[in-house]
Amino acid sequence: MKIIFAGFLVSLIGIGTVSSCSKSSIPAPKEYMTASIGSNAFNAQLVVGGVTAASSLEISGNTGSGQNISQQITIFVSNFNDSAGTFPIAINQGTVINAGLTSTIAYGTMIITSASASSATGTFSLTTTDSIKVTNGTFYVAW
Repeated sequence: MKIIFAGFLVSLIGIGTVSSCSKSSIPAPKEYMTASIGSNAFNAQLVVGGVTAASSLEISGNTGSGQNISQQITIFVSNFNDSAGTFPIAINQGTVINAGLTSTIAYGTMIITSASASSATGTFSLTTTDSIKVTNGTFYVAW
């Protein structure tokens, strides 16, 4: 009888533990940014994003740390307002570092497919002022 009762208590504790899990214990998706910079693959190791007081979304991803950044893409888009949509990327709204050389963005497009007050997911393509094309860009950022 003691063994059955002990087993019953363990079952109740297990049920209580499972039922006490909350939605907040589910891990958030990991930020990412990928693209092709010319013919070079870009897969960011560190991605950050946020919204400025002027409702501009900024995302940045790089492939290294400190002074060892060989590739980086930084993009700003105006009038974000926590909503999905197509946003133009204008001249000087970001930079691209490829093989250690920095280029200014000339023009491009960011399509935000999913957005909230704390995250954004989407795609992008752009061209720099020295004609480097960045294609097949994808990202997810949270702040």
